[in-house]
Amino acid sequence: MSESFPEQDSADEANSVSDKAHRPARRSFLKIGVVSATATKWLSPATAVVHAESKPVLDATAIKASDHRIKLNVNGETHSLDVPANAVLLDVLRDRLQLTGTKKGCDHGQCGACTVHVDGRAVNSCLSVAIQHEGDRITTIEGLERNGELHPVQEAFWEHDAYQCGYCTSGQMMSAVAILRDPNIPADDASVREAMSGNICRCAAYKNILAAIQSARAKMRELPHA
Repeated sequence: MSESFPEQDSADEANSVSDKAHRPARRSFLKIGVVSATATKWLSPATAVVHAESKPVLDATAIKASDHRIKLNVNGETHSLDVPANAVLLDVLRDRLQLTGTKKGCDHGQCGACTVHVDGRAVNSCLSVAIQHEGDRITTIEGLERNGELHPVQEAFWEHDAYQCGYCTSGQMMSAVAILRDPNIPADDASVREAMSGNICRCAAYKNILAAIQSARAKMRELPHA
């Protein structure tokens, strides 16, 4: 038989009693701590997001001395805006004009989600300064439809299921329209893939995107305004 150690047993029993006596206090302390943390304003998720974000470059409530008054022609409508000299076209479209169909993706001109048309040419709006486009004719995804009817490329993307999450879709469509309007880009699949290489689809719907573009080609020939 193994020998017992009365002194150690007594100490363990005393510690156990002491621990039980302190448990309610510790639990109360932890409960108070958790409640306090969740109730603290600066720890709330909504407030944390606000503090994490930098102050918007564009402030519609205050016109600064450094702001510039510009007129932007977007989707056939002229808008007079006061914007900072460094205001990015993408931010002006989304934050000031509420045209949120144009997406902010990489913000470095690498993904193509922010593609718009400037005088019929596909442009990464995240790399364009707004004041440089005064007098230009800008078209966003919201401006592709005519009289409530979808553009042939929009219809083709729907018919060929050329999207999954949809985040890149507006940019894909804008690039596709520009490509189909460009007589210098051949109609073969390889040339279309090369021309669309600036638009990234994380869902990898490239096969369906190509099919949609080629399907829309014939329809656009039949519609002069497309």
